[in-house]
Amino acid sequence: FLVERIRELCEEQGKTLFPLEKECGFGNGTINKWDKNSPSVSRAWAVAKALNTTVSYLIGETDIKKPAPIPEGGHFYLTMLS
Repeated sequence: FLVERIRELCEEQGKTLFPLEKECGFGNGTINKWDKNSPSVSRAWAVAKALNTTVSYLIGETDIKKPAPIPEGGHFYLTMLS
């Protein structure tokens, strides 16, 4: 599922896996191996960043492709609801 989503995003963005792997600092064929072996979180995050999406989208946790915009100043403030 992960590799399928990566390929889908690459196609939408006019990329192929080889340049994506190079951009992320991976060896050739690395992403295809993820069909059998899950990547580390840091590798999945690198691909998500390069494809302007989230790891949650790549792993199928959500169908929202685009990450939420970072607020001005780059800080998030969390509040607790009671």
